[in-house]
Amino acid sequence: KPMMTMLKQGRAFGLGVLLATQNPVDLDYKALSNIGTWWLGRLQTERDKARVLDGLEGAAASNRSGFNRKNMEELLAGLGSRVFLMNNVNDDAPTVFHVRWVMSYLTGPLARGQLKRLMDEKREKIAAIKAAAPTPAAEAPKPAAPRPMRPRLPRGADDFFIPAGAGVPADEINYVPAVIRIGEVRYLDASKGINGSETTAMINKIESESGNIEWSQTLELPDGLTVSQLGKEPVAGATFSELPQPLLDQKLWSSLNKELVDWLYGNHHCTVFKSPLTGLFSRLEESEGDFRARLVHAAHEARDQKVEDLRKTYEKKIKTIEDRLARAMDTVADQKAQASTAKINTAMRIGSTILGAILGKRISSTAGRGAVSGASRAWKESRDVARAKAKVEDYEEELEAIEEDCEREIEALKAAMDPMSESLETIRLTPLKKNCSSRSVGIVWMPYRVNPEPQLGAAW
Repeated sequence: KPMMTMLKQGRAFGLGVLLATQNPVDLDYKALSNIGTWWLGRLQTERDKARVLDGLEGAAASNRSGFNRKNMEELLAGLGSRVFLMNNVNDDAPTVFHVRWVMSYLTGPLARGQLKRLMDEKREKIAAIKAAAPTPAAEAPKPAAPRPMRPRLPRGADDFFIPAGAGVPADEINYVPAVIRIGEVRYLDASKGINGSETTAMINKIESESGNIEWSQTLELPDGLTVSQLGKEPVAGATFSELPQPLLDQKLWSSLNKELVDWLYGNHHCTVFKSPLTGLFSRLEESEGDFRARLVHAAHEARDQKVEDLRKTYEKKIKTIEDRLARAMDTVADQKAQASTAKINTAMRIGSTILGAILGKRISSTAGRGAVSGASRAWKESRDVARAKAKVEDYEEELEAIEEDCEREIEALKAAMDPMSESLETIRLTPLKKNCSSRSVGIVWMPYRVNPEPQLGAAW
């Protein structure tokens, strides 16, 4: 509303108002329709584009100038880096222009030192003016006179009561009004297993002297109260501050209902956690600690499945080595049998030759060569046995190394899949407008304790 007033007054009196924003959804459509010259950069979301197009169309209609929505939508979609569009309601067509560089300078709030430098010159002038003018006697502000009767609210406005603290006498309690808006947002996402709603309550205080609502400062319910803990009846014997006249207008509450839905759609969001290990998402309003505790069972099941898959992979390797080891051990047995036979044959030939020599028989050269050949064959068979044994030992070592690797990877997998230490992802959810609703708007009566001074102090 203040922005709307500035734009209308500026337009009426010929004053310029410069409005810069990165989120067009935050601006009211009626305010956008009062803007004459637009400078537009690349818009990230479809909602931003739709809101800007609505504003451009409204501005063109208010100035009775032509507007081609489809053409404008194509121009906005084609904007790239350092490319901007200027639309003036007095021009026949929008202008697209390029710049060499763009700087986004978000300096933030002014520091105390900067404020001092800005005010140094003015402070001396203000001090001189104050010194020359007579100082009127300061008059302490007086609280509005309380009334014993509970004010009657207009249709469309509900009233709630913040519970008074224990031990506060009823005749010392005075209820002060504030505006309360209670909305509900439902989040539905079957792919994430999310189905729930959040209730939000916003309080805006009312200035005691002017009766204006302090829209710039939105408060939550005090002391962590929930909406369900708000009362519907006051403390018997308490008094009430007067309700400002603007709050008795029924149209105000009708518009607040609609504006609350728009605000929830444009601003409300919720954050959930995602576990990369299990793919599960936390529930609405579920704390990180509770979510991790709930993940333990699911994470163990996922971990057991991955361990089983890892074991199957290593079982294939182990089976291959075991088959090779079995064949190598069979080879050792065969080589041992051949070596034993060769040794026996060689021994028999050598013994026969020696016996013939003792008995005086002539030893032929063939018999001598046979004995030497048998000895050579026996030595060769012994070497084959040694080689076969060495291969068996190699396979046994390889098998032991693979089994150690398997156990080591299993332990590493168990440690990596600990739900209490994994890094959770943060997912931001925004609602659909059809899932935003206004539950109630009205007055929340805040109990204050009236002291003898008299002053008002919180009584909750």
